[in-house]
Amino acid sequence: LDLRENYKNSKDTGSLRSNITFDAPSVPDSGFNQRKEIASTALGLSARATYTEPLSKKIYAEVNYGVNINNNDGYNKSFDIDKGGALDSNFSSHFVYNILANTCGLNFKYVSEKFNVSVGSDVSNTDYKQTNKLYYDTSHTFTYLNLMPSVDFAYNLSKQTSLKIRYSGKTIQPTFAQTQPLRQNTDPLNITIGNPGLAQGFRHNI
Repeated sequence: LDLRENYKNSKDTGSLRSNITFDAPSVPDSGFNQRKEIASTALGLSARATYTEPLSKKIYAEVNYGVNINNNDGYNKSFDIDKGGALDSNFSSHFVYNILANTCGLNFKYVSEKFNVSVGSDVSNTDYKQTNKLYYDTSHTFTYLNLMPSVDFAYNLSKQTSLKIRYSGKTIQPTFAQTQPLRQNTDPLNITIGNPGLAQGFRHNI
């Protein structure tokens, strides 16, 4: 049985001042004079239980179950100094991001004097809820069903030498910052925006 807790809290302030002049007469000059406030709070809780049952002298079955809870609250606010410190909603956001993941797995192990083999997979159901606190508490929910297979092979060439091969697959969820539909103007010539509909990825490791 494994229990873990993680808490992070950060807050930062800064300023952005830029003046952009274009040679083309048809393109107007632009710039920013803003004060920035950035803060985030993250709380993570996880629990995992594993049970192993011998099926014979060389074969074992392993069953596991885990739950992960991650709650994130973060805001990124921009204030226009030339407008009396008014909030610039085009470059501001405040999102709450809650994640609940339930994972169960089944693995089989074969153990002998010459070689060991382990084959199995975890299955995870993950629920995401993203709430926009800056605009009327509007929410978006996402649900992902994930398969995470793994294969381990170890061959003993001698008492001191062995050959090991491992394959595992896992999903990669988008980060809190990547899914915020916030326009970032810290580089005024390359303004970016997060994608709340960003899909998860899958990584193969050998």
